[in-house]
Amino acid sequence: MEVKINYQETYVSQMFLTIEFSYNNEDYIANAIYYNGSHIEDIEVFLNNDYTENQVLDEKINEIAKDLFEEMDIEKHITF
Repeated sequence: MEVKINYQETYVSQMFLTIEFSYNNEDYIANAIYYNGSHIEDIEVFLNNDYTENQVLDEKINEIAKDLFEEMDIEKHITF
């Protein structure tokens, strides 16, 4: 008996995004979750790659991170 595949799909419902950036001589790393076809949420920004102690609460820095995520070419930077 021959098997005929009629349809296959792999769907990714969310992706974890990371951006490292510098602003005013400080280095930051930002993380967020992108919900495919919908929105970005849970943006967190940290100073100097320290994920535990140095979360940045400055509104300006968080707005920069949000803008960078919104401009990010996800298809270009996706890794598996």
